[in-house]
Amino acid sequence: MHNNIQQTTFWNFLKKRKIEIPIIQRDYAQGRIGKEKLREKFLTDIKKALDGDSINNKVSLKLDFVYGSVENNRLNPLDGQQRLTTLWLLHWYIAYKAGVLQNNKEIFNRFTYETRATSREFCNKLSDFDIKDKKSSIIELIQNQTWYYSAWKQDPTIQAMLNMLGGTPIKDEKKNEIIDGIEEVFNGDLNFKEYWKKLTSNNCPIIFYYLDLLDLTLSDDLYIKMNARGKPLTNFENFKADLVGFVNKNSNNNNINKPEKSISHKLDTSWTDIFWKSKSSKNTIDQIYFAFINRHFLNKIITTNNFTLKEIESNKTFEYLYGKDGDDTNIQYNEFNIYKSDPKLLDYVQSVEKVLDAFHLVFSDFTKDEINKLFLPSWGENSEFKFIPEYNEKHVPSSLKQTERVVFYAICCYFENTSYIESSFKQWLRVVWNIVENANIYNVQTMVGTIRLIHSLSKNSHNIYEHLKDRDISNDFANEQMEEEKEKAKQIFNDSTNTWEIKINEAEKAAFFKGAIRILFRKDKDSFDWQNFDARYNNLKQYFDKGGVAEYYKKDAILLRNLISHFTDWEQFWEIKYDSRASSWKTILTNKKWITPSCDLLDHDISSLSEWSPTLNVELDDSQKILQKDLVSSTMLYIIQTMCELHWARGKYVLYPPRANAKWKKYILRDPRNNVFSKLMDDEIITCGQRLKGTSFFWGWEIEFKVKFSGKKFRWWYSLQELNESEEWVTIADISIDNLAEYLTEN
Repeated sequence: MHNNIQQTTFWNFLKKRKIEIPIIQRDYAQGRIGKEKLREKFLTDIKKALDGDSINNKVSLKLDFVYGSVENNRLNPLDGQQRLTTLWLLHWYIAYKAGVLQNNKEIFNRFTYETRATSREFCNKLSDFDIKDKKSSIIELIQNQTWYYSAWKQDPTIQAMLNMLGGTPIKDEKKNEIIDGIEEVFNGDLNFKEYWKKLTSNNCPIIFYYLDLLDLTLSDDLYIKMNARGKPLTNFENFKADLVGFVNKNSNNNNINKPEKSISHKLDTSWTDIFWKSKSSKNTIDQIYFAFINRHFLNKIITTNNFTLKEIESNKTFEYLYGKDGDDTNIQYNEFNIYKSDPKLLDYVQSVEKVLDAFHLVFSDFTKDEINKLFLPSWGENSEFKFIPEYNEKHVPSSLKQTERVVFYAICCYFENTSYIESSFKQWLRVVWNIVENANIYNVQTMVGTIRLIHSLSKNSHNIYEHLKDRDISNDFANEQMEEEKEKAKQIFNDSTNTWEIKINEAEKAAFFKGAIRILFRKDKDSFDWQNFDARYNNLKQYFDKGGVAEYYKKDAILLRNLISHFTDWEQFWEIKYDSRASSWKTILTNKKWITPSCDLLDHDISSLSEWSPTLNVELDDSQKILQKDLVSSTMLYIIQTMCELHWARGKYVLYPPRANAKWKKYILRDPRNNVFSKLMDDEIITCGQRLKGTSFFWGWEIEFKVKFSGKKFRWWYSLQELNESEEWVTIADISIDNLAEYLTEN
């Protein structure tokens, strides 16, 4: 044990020196309204400890560390004020009920507050209290004293102390009163003299560890850390106290003889250092600390239990940790029962302990930026992922996307399994990011599936290539990307020159591919061939950039039209977006449906527009060839660039732009009306606003137009209709698309 760490009891400590809560500290917060459940649990634990056998059970309740410095035999606590105040009130009440308060008033007077003169005077008055009244509650008795000023009702510390002593009338959700005061907990015909004897004996079952900071060489940063606790009691402080109590009660190894190795100690020392690098502008870390542990626990619920998706989503702990709509940045901590409801909580705690211990061991000397950079994907310089949460502009932890939750878990797995090796960590992270980016994670179901896949892989996180090359991926989630990772692992693992890993890494970072490069070594749907890798990669770099199709190949939609000319299967026309965006082309290049035309495209150099003359595929039937000819036509350039999808509607081929486009325009293909209306406009017989400039295509099922020489308004949809003087559409019989031009010129 460190020479500066002392194990002690409150009474033994107070007998030797004064305790003075300094001005920099917050008001006493454990007695505040809103902390009823915290008081109830803490006081109940204290009573259980005092009711136990202190001889055979020497440490029934071990409290957290108290930090401070002693000068002139006076302790100024930097951390531990809340516990010390509660212990002083407990000892005061037991002494009062046992009738020994007056005999010990000098010792009680050693505890005082410097935060307010009123708080200090209140403590002095309680130390000299000597009134017996069995009828009144302790709060009524104190407030009825002549020395109790009405102005003291404005002192938050005094009011909090009274709440701790007497409790509040507040009820829980089931309308049951919360037993949250010392008087309420120690109610009835109790042996207060025996309690007093236990509290003041060397075998007192309630102890804490005190760390004297005076003789330590402390940096300014550490002082800021300690003083940062002089704020209102946070969710995390309440959680931490309950967590430590849970571990102490349930773990077989409480590190009694090595407190510096206990979770209690590490929570406030080495682990604090990890999060301190990401502290807020107000020098706080509790929210990001709390978020990290909650995120780890949530992933453990997913992977440790054999829950179905329905069971996961209905699990109260999962729902709580996941947050509303996946936003876990502002979880409000009220009680520990939500955590204790999971029977494997102790396993989760031990897991996060391994992760943070290993992380601190490796990265204690790294800056925040250096750490963040190590965890980014090789192709994601602009990624906002932070393994250690950071505060955003709203002073709350930055949220995690579904994909980032999976990466967070993968990193935890690596540090939990074994020691850090830079090369194996980079390989592990490369594979993880590739899977996550290309697993199409968009809801809880896909997130859970990917996390469980990572869990399965994580047993081999330190030799991931060797594992992947022989892995049976037939039942794996994200199967297509896993198939790609397996094939790449084979190529890398069997390469004695180490050149393939470099080539693959470079290709994964190019353009918008982000780890999905299987088109470079696909032969067909069922096999791979690496011989064309270099040639295809060179073409790929020419044809694409980060935004999608490179500018040169957007001209006249040459790349898309060339792809369409290689379609060999009727199904290839469907479920494809006809545009030049990165997302659309990534779908094309990674989907087995378009392997043949994609390979044909990349196996040829189409850099010269003048040489481009696609040959329509002979395997299609006549109607399909006609459709292909329409789509390959350069007049389709405008439509192609508006991100259309091909549909079959009302017996027509129709290209639908996305709803985000104005007027929800539909472009109808292979309709006789297109040529007829184009000629009418070219001959300046009609005017129409629905024609696509430079094409023979019109949008919409109905075409509205005006005859130039007469000014009459018409519309066409299988029949001709005229707008009469009453603004009503009147059908004109016996007019077909074939004789429409003749009718309009004669009338």
